[in-house]
Amino acid sequence: MLGLSGLNYNEANPPALGKKFDGYLGRRRTHVMKLAMIMSASRNSDDPMVITRDDFERALRTLEAAETKMPLTFKGVGHSDKAGLLRDVIAYLLTLKTDEIPFHMYAEYFQDDMDKFEMDRMLSTLEALNKVV
Repeated sequence: MLGLSGLNYNEANPPALGKKFDGYLGRRRTHVMKLAMIMSASRNSDDPMVITRDDFERALRTLEAAETKMPLTFKGVGHSDKAGLLRDVIAYLLTLKTDEIPFHMYAEYFQDDMDKFEMDRMLSTLEALNKVV
């Protein structure tokens, strides 16, 4: 049987997911317990209604594996109305087959999404993030 001390792990070792996940972190303990119930039910045992330490640890490993990808879920989602556009600019630059492009190619690609002032702001933001030089 798993004692409550095992659940303190959650509070002592929260994942570093960023402020967008503050609400999730408050529910993380519940997710671990629900996963532990699933792990228990998936075992062939005489009493599948008992959560063992192995069930809990398996649930925790499963959740931690999922948490490594969670920040990607909300990439480009933020309070700024330009967060999605910034994500699109980064994706565009990453798909290029060269490390350098003339400004006019960038401008042509995004001409329907932003004006020159906004294009310059995007590049300044990317420079601040060390995404471009």
